Amino acid sequence: MSRSLLIRPAAIAFAVALSGCASPPSGSNTLPADLSATPSAASVLSSPAGECPVWVYRTQSSYHKLSPSLPFIFVNGAEISKIGIGQTFCLNLAPGKYQVSSREPLLYMPGPVSGTVTLDVKAGEPAQYIRYSKELGAVIPMGSTVGLQSDSQFRMATKAEWAGLR
Repeated sequence: MSRSLLIRPAAIAFAVALSGCASPPSGSNTLPADLSATPSAASVLSSPAGECPVWVYRTQSSYHKLSPSLPFIFVNGAEISKIGIGQTFCLNLAPGKYQVSSREPLLYMPGPVSGTVTLDVKAGEPAQYIRYSKELGAVIPMGSTVGLQSDSQFRMATKAEWAGLR
């Protein structure tokens, strides 16, 4: 068999595999039509003139502490920041309706959506709090080794949860 006949199927298989990587996760680009304009990361992460309207925090869990890859935070589908263990930051959002989501890292890039909350930010209202946590879910025997399953949560929280950290 000639060498070119062997290379051609391998090249086709490689191209098919890469084309699957180019597809975004299903449902990842679906945003409600009634959201406010998508803000830039610079404006959202800038210091607010008054009180912070939305706080995002990640718990102090020891699980996943040594992983160098961090989950991504998005507002209305735009990447805003990554969030490390024990980190807290302000989302300086103007009054309006927003969808804030977290995505788990996949090869250091945003992967599948792990949680979404919809916020209605109003001027003069008390701050809102969003909590991200990642805990050990289960240890799964896999032949002569084991696999670890994690449980990620991205949800609204109370001020008491935030103050107690967290």
